[in-house]
Amino acid sequence: MRKPGKKCKREVAFQDGTVATEPGLPLPSVHYPGFYGAFFGFSESADSEIYLCSCATIAVENYIQFRLDEENRRNSDPEKNFILSKTKFPQKLVRRLMKDGTSPDHGVIDRIRFRGGICHECNTITPLYGYCVPMYGGAFEQKYGWYINKQSFEYGVMPVSFKVLQDSCPDEVFSANDLDKNEFIAKYSALPDHELIVLQARDGEFKKKTRKIQNIIENEVRVKFGFKKVGEAWANETLLYQLVSEILPAEKLIRHIVKGETPVTPDIAQRMERILGVPASFWKNLEQQYRR
Repeated sequence: MRKPGKKCKREVAFQDGTVATEPGLPLPSVHYPGFYGAFFGFSESADSEIYLCSCATIAVENYIQFRLDEENRRNSDPEKNFILSKTKFPQKLVRRLMKDGTSPDHGVIDRIRFRGGICHECNTITPLYGYCVPMYGGAFEQKYGWYINKQSFEYGVMPVSFKVLQDSCPDEVFSANDLDKNEFIAKYSALPDHELIVLQARDGEFKKKTRKIQNIIENEVRVKFGFKKVGEAWANETLLYQLVSEILPAEKLIRHIVKGETPVTPDIAQRMERILGVPASFWKNLEQQYRR
């Protein structure tokens, strides 16, 4: 069983089959999904039966529907090609289901063992490993990215591509952002996932819309873990200090910025936007006003 390294604050769980012992959970052996996955497994020990938390049931059902809707699901790795891919689920669970000859349809969910109140989210505990490195996500996503993906599936939204299951996605996900759900689905959901991902980089309108949807999803997870929503005022100054400490390279630099001795550079402003949800332009304007 691997343990986090000491060179960084939180080692990223990028290897298939990663298992960690996390004593604060009812089932302390935690089976991590694949890199950028969504669904954790939990067991009494590393070798005992794996359970998924009951709070993930709807998300798993929607994930299965997404997989069944895929027209060309072909991968040279059978564990990725299986209806429950090891990229989103623990590898050990996927192997057990494949070995049992589980049918690649909705019935697969009946072969999964669920138990209530066993996950990090239900116990408001931070996973031992990290989800991603700072370059690819803010401080919250680095710690809880799997649960953001799980929430996305629960809302009927495919992470990254933002393909939508019309009947599963709550209208509020769109109406809260003044977006037309039917129009969004008609315009984008017929496109293949790879085209939608490319569109994120090329189409500013699509990127803006998906950012709004992503914030709704992330905010739901933030509330469950006891954090303020994106862009809201921070009630806990200690938490704010911890978050800022993660995006700025040294405590000395933090003190110098607070005292006005070090400028807020464009790079720092961008990183603060990514973590705090407050636009980089806000920090840049404050800096310009202070230096006048």
